Amino acid sequence: MRSNLLLVALAFFTYTIFNCNIYSQEQLIILDEEYSDWYQITGVSDTSETVSGIDLKQLKVANFEEYIFLYIEMSEMINLQDNNSITLFIDSDNNPATGFSINGIGAELKYEFGKRGGRYYYNNTSTSIGHENIELITMPTVTSNIFEIQININSIIAGRPLFADSTISVIVKNNVTDGDIIPNDNGGYKYSFINSEPQSSVSYSIKKLDENDLRVVSYNIERDQLFDAANKEAHRRIFQALKPDIIGFQEIYNHSAQQTADLIEEFLPSSEGEEWYNAKKGSDVITVSRFPITQSFAIDNNAAFLIDMQSKYQRDLLFINAHTPCCANNESRQKEIDNFMSFVREAKEDGGVLTITEGTPIVVVGDMNLVGYKQQQTTLITGDIVNQSIYGEAFLPDWDSTHFADTKPVVTNMPSTFTWYNEGSSFSPGRLDYIVFSNSVMSKTNGFNLFTNTLPEDSLRMYNLNSSDVTSVADHIPVVVDFRFSPFVSVNNHFLKLNYEFELNQNYPNPFNPSTTIKYSIPVETRRGVSPHVTLKVYDILGREVAILVNQNQNGGNYEVQFSTNGVASRLPSGVYFYKLTATTPNSSATFTATKKLLLLK
Repeated sequence: MRSNLLLVALAFFTYTIFNCNIYSQEQLIILDEEYSDWYQITGVSDTSETVSGIDLKQLKVANFEEYIFLYIEMSEMINLQDNNSITLFIDSDNNPATGFSINGIGAELKYEFGKRGGRYYYNNTSTSIGHENIELITMPTVTSNIFEIQININSIIAGRPLFADSTISVIVKNNVTDGDIIPNDNGGYKYSFINSEPQSSVSYSIKKLDENDLRVVSYNIERDQLFDAANKEAHRRIFQALKPDIIGFQEIYNHSAQQTADLIEEFLPSSEGEEWYNAKKGSDVITVSRFPITQSFAIDNNAAFLIDMQSKYQRDLLFINAHTPCCANNESRQKEIDNFMSFVREAKEDGGVLTITEGTPIVVVGDMNLVGYKQQQTTLITGDIVNQSIYGEAFLPDWDSTHFADTKPVVTNMPSTFTWYNEGSSFSPGRLDYIVFSNSVMSKTNGFNLFTNTLPEDSLRMYNLNSSDVTSVADHIPVVVDFRFSPFVSVNNHFLKLNYEFELNQNYPNPFNPSTTIKYSIPVETRRGVSPHVTLKVYDILGREVAILVNQNQNGGNYEVQFSTNGVASRLPSGVYFYKLTATTPNSSATFTATKKLLLLK
């Protein structure tokens, strides 16, 4: 039954935008700190109280293509990669008589997350392993009580395949005295791999979908490696493939902004009459832009840049470029994020060092080093400032009094969102670099983290890249997002976004109970022509229609509807649902459709 549900979900997520033939199939699991893709997957729960320490509450297992995925939920917030005793055991040959004996299974794999290492057991011997041996990825990198884990099914250890059978048994244990174990019963949690047809696991385009989009890149270049002669050709290939419009660099300590811009000019010559503009603030934060940088402000070691994009987009851009303290420096990192978020708050108000026009797009990029407390990530996105006695009150950072949107670009050809990768480190890949933005005035059209190691050969040839290019030059990978802007006006001091394209937004809140809001936009051009017929429908996981929220002709503009458990949703069980917007213009073959997920939790 599970495989049938997967096929239905995959088929449902095929979408077409007008006649552009842009298709995307969503896979079963993506490590992106959003867990709705797990809710239809059964697992094992433990409602008993543990004697000592952390309660392990839920364990789920899934597989897709070459990856096995695990979902672990526990009672406390921890950092999975440090200072804990959570241990994973996998009997990968379906034989309890082989491997490390625990609770009725013989585990070939034992991995201790807090120690960032493990052992592989075979024929009464064992081999030490690290994350790189099994291509382990865990998300999130910040503290959480829920973690997603990815392991490569095709891993080879000591010359032998790790997974020697299509049925495995899994145990997770808090490996302390009287520590909790899941499942409680002997034999572990048995799981049999589902066969899935090879297909693209993530959706992205290395080339812009539209040349009029603005491409922003955030790139920690690891201690001036951009200027290392041995890396020059790899960097040339990277930047020629990406063709950025604005680059936020971190860790350029020993070179000036002009030297950086000159090198980018060498890689990507500007057109006649144009140039690469540049500015540096702090010890290592540099911004290089195809558009003039009119003002720059240091904020601790981070910086704000006002970029004049009037020539192409008829607006300015407030661009925050950050590199906050690393590792265990939670207090300093929180203060720096508090500080540059307070700069955003004050820039939106009159009387500060910078006052931006209402509706000015805001983009925050950089190596945030978010490897500690989740609160720092929360502040970055929601404006929830912690040190209010120093940096002022919390605020909602977007112009429509909502949170910033977290772009969460996918890794090229991988079901993950990590931005840092270093096989020589005991730490497994993590998401340290971010691009967040004001999605009330702009939209993300495309995004990816360029990881050349996983690019297929045809993509490498098409973009003149080598598979080792990115990891040979730095331990961070380029984070790339394309944006599109919407016309806007201010009416009676209220901000109004006007779209020239159809758009379906993610519902908010999600998960929801009792109600959620769905927003969408109809192009302004339809005001001068025939209004399209618009339907907004909700479907269950099997593709059955469960609600019709809109079914009428609509003029150009912005719309929102409520989906509430007080109405149609009152009879629906908890779970994943899909909402689909369809707009058809009479006497035209052009049809817009878009589909998104929502999660009902009762």
